[in-house]
Amino acid sequence: MSVDNMLERRRWLLILFQCMGWPMWVCASNIALPNDSASDFKRAVDERSTALDFLKTTTVLSDISTISVYSEIDYVTPRAWQKKPYVANIVINTPVPIGGRWFRIPHHGVYFAMQIHPDFMVRILQNDPAKGDSSLPVRTPSFKPGITFFVTCNRLWNTGDGKPKHYFGLKIYHHSNGQDGYHIAPDGYWNRYNGDFSDNVIYEFIYGGFSGNKVKPVESEVMRLGSGRTSVAYNYYWKGLFSLHPPSGLAPEMRQYHIYGYYRTSAQAGFIWAPYYQDYVFNRSTKLRKPNGAPVRKEVFRIYATVEYIWDEGLNTGAVQNLSRVKMYDITKRMNAALTFSARIPGTPFAGLFLQTGYYASDPYNVYFEQSVLFLRAGLSIGYFVNDMNADKQKGRLNIGF
Repeated sequence: MSVDNMLERRRWLLILFQCMGWPMWVCASNIALPNDSASDFKRAVDERSTALDFLKTTTVLSDISTISVYSEIDYVTPRAWQKKPYVANIVINTPVPIGGRWFRIPHHGVYFAMQIHPDFMVRILQNDPAKGDSSLPVRTPSFKPGITFFVTCNRLWNTGDGKPKHYFGLKIYHHSNGQDGYHIAPDGYWNRYNGDFSDNVIYEFIYGGFSGNKVKPVESEVMRLGSGRTSVAYNYYWKGLFSLHPPSGLAPEMRQYHIYGYYRTSAQAGFIWAPYYQDYVFNRSTKLRKPNGAPVRKEVFRIYATVEYIWDEGLNTGAVQNLSRVKMYDITKRMNAALTFSARIPGTPFAGLFLQTGYYASDPYNVYFEQSVLFLRAGLSIGYFVNDMNADKQKGRLNIGF
């Protein structure tokens, strides 16, 4: 009998005996776990710990959100679409993580985690009187709600210190802009003023992983001041995705003219610098340092690159009256790439400052998908950064996980 079943049976027996008026010490003395259940108990504890670690890791590795205000520089093509710098460009990717020690298959070493995505993108434009703007308009915000399922197993996750850990995932989400205007504008391009955009369902198949260095102690005189970095710790992480945008979920004109990509692959690779820190109490008379609490890990910065490529063979570009076929190797119309640097603000686990640059061959901002843009932006970043806040509750051992 498994330890989980035995503990559950014990709990119900205790409730029954309490109802019968039996004293608790009698119940406890007569319902003891057999000695041979010790290994089952340890396995159950390890599995629950792994499930919790899996949830925490997938949360930390989720994409950060960015908010830039009057800090974006864009170079847009077609050039006639060039706009003034945005008042604000807001990309919210912060998921709601669901999981923990119960998200597993007991005794099989299989672990799960989930994320619910209330994602959206908003660009607030500067007024352009030539186009009728008068109130800092928001042109067709992007709504991208969805859900992601993650799964791994002992063979992929409990690989030992310093060895890569792996997982798989499936993300399902919707992309629309809440507008109901006509699709094709008189100039032959998609209506960028109030055109309806809806990518009804998108499937992303994910493979990801991360690895870290073996923790190395750091000796520094700064510890004499009361606290300091005690060890070097960093993580590399990566993920590859295949995205399927079924044509049946797109507007008829998107399918008719094939001006939107159905099949895409993307890859992301990143680096997180998050050393361990230790608080000390320094005795001036004995010249000794006494640790105060357990070491804690705090993220200093992360940097990551993302690349996406559109693989549709029959992809077209241009106005519908004069379409041209996009060559398979034409990265100016098929490749989106970005490099992001984010530094956590000391004192908070959720906020940082970011700098991002990149090129979108197909702008991901809904009705602007026919636009290409070279950009540079900076501002506030939001995410689940590595930051141990309760030092006294830490195990006190150093490892490469989060």
